[in-house]
This record gives sequence, C-alpha cells and structure tokens, in this order.
Amino acid sequence: MKISALSENAAWHEKLLQGLLLAFALALPISISLAQPLIFLAIPFWLFDLVRRRDMSPLQCPYFWPVAVFSVIALLSSVWGVRPEISLPKCHRLLLLLLIFMMGSAFRPDRAGGWEKVRLAVILFIAGITMRAVYDVIRVVVQVERGVDLYDTGNMRDPQMYMTGLCLLAGAFIGRGPVRKQVPALVALGLNAVGLILHFKRGAWFSFLLAAGLMSWWARRRRLVLAVLLCAVAMGFVPQVRHRLQLLHEEFSDRQGGRHVLWTKVAPAMLKQYPLGMGFKATTHEDLRPYAKYVQPGLNHLHNNALQVTLEMGTAGLAAWLVWMIVTFWMLYKASSARTGEASALALGSLGAFCALMFDGVVEYNFGDSEILMLLCFLMGLSCVIRHKQQAESPS
Repeated sequence: MKISALSENAAWHEKLLQGLLLAFALALPISISLAQPLIFLAIPFWLFDLVRRRDMSPLQCPYFWPVAVFSVIALLSSVWGVRPEISLPKCHRLLLLLLIFMMGSAFRPDRAGGWEKVRLAVILFIAGITMRAVYDVIRVVVQVERGVDLYDTGNMRDPQMYMTGLCLLAGAFIGRGPVRKQVPALVALGLNAVGLILHFKRGAWFSFLLAAGLMSWWARRRRLVLAVLLCAVAMGFVPQVRHRLQLLHEEFSDRQGGRHVLWTKVAPAMLKQYPLGMGFKATTHEDLRPYAKYVQPGLNHLHNNALQVTLEMGTAGLAAWLVWMIVTFWMLYKASSARTGEASALALGSLGAFCALMFDGVVEYNFGDSEILMLLCFLMGLSCVIRHKQQAESPS
C-alpha cells in the first residue's frame, strides 16, 4: 500500500495535529503513558484549527449529542455522587472523548491526503499491537521460566487490543481490502492471534470468534464462518486453552466471588440503593463487600459495562451510553453495507472490532479502562472519516 507524506500545503498546526494523532495510533497499543498525553497535547491544536477554519462540523457529527449528554450526566453524577473528591478529578478522562471529533476533522478526505493519513493511522495501530505481540511472546517465555504461572502472565487490556487488530486485518481480507495479499499483513495476523491466545482471557477469545463469524456472514463470505469454527476447534487442542475453558464453572460459584456473585447479589442490591448513581468512577472494593459473603480482592466494578455505568450514573447515564453505542454500531454497519471499496473494508473491520469490544463488555467492564476507552474513540473516529469518504464518493 502506498502511503504519501503529510501534505506540503498544510499549515504548521495541521501537520502537528495530524502527526500527534498518528503518533497516538502507534502508541495506543504499546503504552497508555505514551498515548494519553498525545491526545491532551493535540486538543489545543485541534481547537485552534476549528477556530481558524470556522469549522462547525463537530456539532453536526452524529456522535456530538450522545457524547455531550453522556459527559454532562457524568459531571453531574460526580457532583451528587457519594465521593465527589474521587469523581471530579477523574472527569479529565472525558477529554479523551474529543479524539472522536479530532480524527473526524484532522483526517477528513477533503483535506489533502486525508484518506491516506487515516489509512496510515490504521497501519500504525496494527504495527504497534504487532510489536506488542512480539514483546509479549518474549515476556511470557521469560516469566514462565522464572516460575510465574502461565495464567498469571496476562492482563485484561492487551487481548482486547489484539482482537481489535485481528478484526481490522480480517476486515481487509474479508472485504477484499488493499492489504489482503501482503505478507506483512499475514505476519501481523499470526502474531496478533498468538498474542490473543497467550493472555488466556476467555472473554476475548469468545468475543473475537463471534465477531469474526458475524463479519464473515455480513460480508456474504459464509464459507469463512466455517474457517472461524475450525480455528475455534484448533484452539481447543491446546492443553492450556482446554484447561482455561474447564475453569469456567468457577465463575458460577459463590466461593469464587466473581461474576455470578456480582451479577446476582451485589448489582441488584447496589442499584436499588443508589438509583441516581454513586458517581463517575466512584465505586470502591469496600462498596461491593457488604452485599456478598466474598468478593474477589481488589475488585471495584461489576464486570459488566451496562451494570457499572448504571451504578455510577443511574438510568439516565445508561440511556445516554446505550444511545451512543447504538449510534456507533449504526454508523459502522451502514458504512460496511456497500461491501465494495477500501472504505467499506475498513468499516467492516471496525464494525467487527466494535462488536468484539461490546461482546467482551458483557463480562468485563472494559469501557471503564482508559486504554479501551481510547480504543473505542479511535474506532468511532474512523467511522467519522469513513462516513465523509463515502458521502464524497456517492453520486449527488
């Protein structure tokens, strides 16, 4: 794939804004310590660009009102919640949501080289998560040799990055995108698959397989559904994978203090006690403990996006969040409906990645993690650029 340099005709602040966003795409799967400051640093340059251009397009973006309403409710819940001293300082995370609109305006296809830059952003993200996969393979081997249990070497965040990279790559292959026959893409596909398996997170496994199957079906490549099933069967031949799957029953044991306890005992009681919400990011482990005999040590959330958003921000917050997620799904679904062209292939991969993250959000509170929140905003930003691209190409 040929990638052109940043436009020579762009103003200095445009080049800097685009450069910061491209650097963010590479840094996101590598380290939050690198990625998050890049977003905050890009915000003033983006605002300057909007004022200079008199650009009101963010107000016309389908995400504007869902994001605005969600943010207002988050701020209000922080004030009326049980711990404003915890909630209010954490509201700076709401600034991360501006990434959606920054990508939508900085990478607009009607800007010189805009579409090539968004392609570059996707390639940089895949390059970043592939480098992370190489590091993880080495890290896991070293840690196991030093006596660390294999199942203790993983985390919750990285597998979701891997399944996002896999979905973006799968979208290019399934949707007949420009990278489907390139060797680097195949290498990245294999390394991301290894990284996904190595973390031994069952929710991420099931979420990716389900999303890949849906992508194949939606793209009318139904034979690939069989390939996805064969991949699932092949994973089952790995002894460590089988062992992790056999441990699923523990999640339904009260002695584990995990999801079964949270969803059947803790959540109903707490939602009844705090109908207006406890406040944005205000929940602690001590809040959960009184409602069950045992809750996993250190746990401060309900392992479910919808339940945790409701607990923090009440039913109004849940309604705003659901509308926001539905808008995201609809934009990517509609964009992928064309089934032809590079934009449609990117939309298909982004749709699969978004669905995988939502599936995983049923058993993990991934929306509350800053890395995953930025990842979701990255996908939403892609949907804005894809929308502009397809509108520009559609016959008037």
